[in-house]
Amino acid sequence: MLFFRRTLFGSKDDCPSQFRELSEKMLSRCGQLPLAITVITDLLPKDRVLEEWQKVCDSIERGNGMENIRRVLKHSYDDLPPDLQRCLLCLSIFPEGYEIGRDSLVQRWMAEDLIRGKHGQNLQELGESYFSELVNSNMIQPIEFDGSGRDLVYRVPVTTLDLIVDLSIRENFVTILPSLQRTDLPSEVQRLSLRGSNNKHELKAIKNIDQVSSLSLFNGAGLMQPLSKFQGLQVLHLQKCDSVKNEGDSVKNERDSVKNEGVSVKNEGDSVKNEDLNGLESLDKLRYLVLGSSHITEIPKMIGKLRHLQILDLTATRVKELPSSIGKLTKLRRLLINRSTEVPDKIIGKLEALEELVGIDISKSPNILQEIGTMPELRVLSIALWSWDEHHTTLLSQIICKLAMKKLRHLSICSCCLLDLKPDLKPDLQPVLQLEKLEIQGSIFEKLPTWINGLTHLRSLSIEIYSLENNALEVLGELELLFLSLVAKRTSGEKLVIMTNKFCTLETFLLFSRATAIEFEQGAMEKLQRLKLTLQASLTKTDHLGLDTLSSLEHVQVEIICISATDGDVKVAEAAIRSMIGNNPRKPRLEMKRIVEGYMEEDKKKESECEIEVEDEDQEALRMTKPEEQTV
Repeated sequence: MLFFRRTLFGSKDDCPSQFRELSEKMLSRCGQLPLAITVITDLLPKDRVLEEWQKVCDSIERGNGMENIRRVLKHSYDDLPPDLQRCLLCLSIFPEGYEIGRDSLVQRWMAEDLIRGKHGQNLQELGESYFSELVNSNMIQPIEFDGSGRDLVYRVPVTTLDLIVDLSIRENFVTILPSLQRTDLPSEVQRLSLRGSNNKHELKAIKNIDQVSSLSLFNGAGLMQPLSKFQGLQVLHLQKCDSVKNEGDSVKNERDSVKNEGVSVKNEGDSVKNEDLNGLESLDKLRYLVLGSSHITEIPKMIGKLRHLQILDLTATRVKELPSSIGKLTKLRRLLINRSTEVPDKIIGKLEALEELVGIDISKSPNILQEIGTMPELRVLSIALWSWDEHHTTLLSQIICKLAMKKLRHLSICSCCLLDLKPDLKPDLQPVLQLEKLEIQGSIFEKLPTWINGLTHLRSLSIEIYSLENNALEVLGELELLFLSLVAKRTSGEKLVIMTNKFCTLETFLLFSRATAIEFEQGAMEKLQRLKLTLQASLTKTDHLGLDTLSSLEHVQVEIICISATDGDVKVAEAAIRSMIGNNPRKPRLEMKRIVEGYMEEDKKKESECEIEVEDEDQEALRMTKPEEQTV
C-alpha cells in the first residue's frame, strides 16, 4: 500500500481519502505484488479523476484488467529458479484462503523432494530461504505474527493462486478434484488434492493410484478409497473437515488445537474417522503425516512400521494414547500431539532423531522428563504441566539447562502452577546457552525471574507474571529481543515507563497491563513496528501513553477492557489513543476494540460513587478517581 501511494502520489500521506478505498480494492485483487502494482499504475489515468479510477477498479473486479497482471506474474514466475518454481506450485494444493505455516510447509517441501541442495547443504535452511524469497516477492503474504519476531501464518494472494493452479494443472504437477477446469484426468497423477465429497467416480478413474506421491484432503472430502491402495504416498495430509486452517506453526497450533476456525462444512459424515486409517501402516514410503480430524481418537497400533516417517502431526485429533510402536520410528524428526494425548514411558527416549516435540503433558508422566533430557537433536520443546511438586521443578530446571547447552533453541511451557523455576545459569554456562525463543504461559512467576538476563541469545520472549515493575522493564530492555509479549496480572501501583535507549532491537511488543499509567519515552523502542496493548479503562490512564513518539510504528492494536468502567471512561481512552496515533508521523494503522463491554457500569451509578473532574469545556471527557486495584 505504501509503495502504491508513493508511486502515484509521491508520498503515502498525500493520497486523498476518496482514493484510498479504491486503492485498497485494486491492491487486494492483485495481491499487492510490486510488479502487479506497476501494471495498475500504468492503467490509471494521470489526471486522478475519481470516476476514471472507478472504471479501472471495476474492470479489474470483472477480470477484464487481469490479463496484464497475470502476464506480469507469469514473468515473475519464469524468473524463479526451478526448485523455487516447484515449491511455489506446491501451494496450489491448498484451497483459497488457506492458512499456511512456514515450518510445516518447509517440512512438506522436503518430504516431497522439492528442495535439492548441493552436497552437504542443510535442506531445512535452504527451504527457509526459499520461503523467505517467496515472502519478499509477495507471492506469499503474512497475516499473523508469532513469538519469534517472524511471521507465523501466511496466505497466497488470490491472483497468485489463480496463476499457480493454472500452471500446476497444465504441467500435471497437482490434480485437484473436483476438477476446477472440467478437464479429463491426466494419465498419471502425481499429487492429489481433494476438496469435496463428490469425488468417488473420479478417484476410481485414476489409473496409477498406487503411484500417487501426495494426497491431501480438505473441506469435508472423504477418502472413498482404502489407504492401502496408495502405496506410493510420501505425503498424507487429512485436514479436519470443519476448517481450512492449516497446522501452521507447531507451538501456536498446539495452543489453538481446541479452536475450529475457518470455513464450516455441513457434511460431517465425510469427516475422516478411525476406520479410514486402516492400512495406514502399509504405506512404507510415507514421510509426512498430518491427521486433522477431531473424529480420530486412535491411530493404528502398528504405525511403527512406517520406517521412513519423519513428520507426525496429531494436534487437531483426539488421539487418547500413542501406541508403543511409535518408539520404532527412528527417523522421526517432528512429533506434534495435543495435551490430552498420553505418552507411555520408555517411548520418547528412543526417538533419537527427534528435533521437535510439541504438546506433551509431563505432569501425567514425570518420567518422560528424564527421557527428554537425553535427546541429542532436540531443538523445539513445548510442554504442559498442570500439577507439580518441588522435586519435579528442580528436575525440569536441570533438564532445561542441559538441553539448552545442546541444541535446544525454542522452549514453550504452559502451566497453571506457581513455580520457582530456576535453571542453573552459572556465569561459565551462560555463553553456551543458545535458547532463542522462550514462551511461558500461565501463572508461573511472581515477578520477572532474575535468570532471564542470562539468556543472551534470546530473541523472542513471551511471559506471564503476577507483578510487573519498572526494574523488570529495564532488565528486559537490555536484551536484544525482536519479539516481547508481557502479561502482568496485577498492578504494582506505579506508572510503567518504557525508557529511552531501551529495547533497541524490538520489532513486536504485546503488553497486557493493569498499571495506573504507561508511558513510552521519546526515543524508546526505535525499531518497533507492531504494538498490541490490552488495558483496563477503569485503571490505566491513557492521556500520556506517548504512542506518537514511536518512530517506526506501522500497526497498532488496542484492546480496552470495560469492566468497572463507564462508557465515558472508555470513550476518553479511545479518543486519547486516536489522537496520539493521528499525531504519529508514521501514521500507523490502528485497530481498536472493546472487551467485555457488557460489564461496563452505568454512568449515573458511577457518578454517585466517584469524584468527577471535568477536563474540558464541552465535558466530552471525564476523569474519575478509582480504587487502586480491581480484578479483571
